[in-house]
Amino acid sequence: MSIDVGIEGLTELAARLERVGRGLADRRLLEELSGEAKEMILQRTSEGRDVEGRPFRPYSKGHARARKKKGLGTSRVDLRFSGKMLGGIDTEVDEASGLGRVFFRDGEAETRAGYHESKGAGRTRVRRAFFGLSGDDVERLKGLVRRHVERVIKGDL
Repeated sequence: MSIDVGIEGLTELAARLERVGRGLADRRLLEELSGEAKEMILQRTSEGRDVEGRPFRPYSKGHARARKKKGLGTSRVDLRFSGKMLGGIDTEVDEASGLGRVFFRDGEAETRAGYHESKGAGRTRVRRAFFGLSGDDVERLKGLVRRHVERVIKGDL
């Protein structure tokens, strides 16, 4: 005498799990994440705040004069003078590794950013950390991932 025990629908479940796995490494999600990270950096910087949300140190008197001469504001430090450094921020996606990347597309922009980030800009070597993500930024990105995962599991994607 015996009792057979089995699970119906294993084939369908396996197919759904495979679809969910493919959906989690979606190119659109990686593009959305890297694009959102870039926008966070640009928005925060335009508001005159560093990675942690603190106001940037004011421009030196000499740089403020140069900005004024060029018709640019001086009351809020936004790291825009020529537009090349912040305009040089770009994104790309590598589906094979499952990574999106925010980077400087040319060496000049990256060099300028390096001065602000680590070496210090100007004669007084003022550091203004702008190229990064805060803990709050990371949590916002995690929220995008959670919503994406939920849509994939529900079969909406």
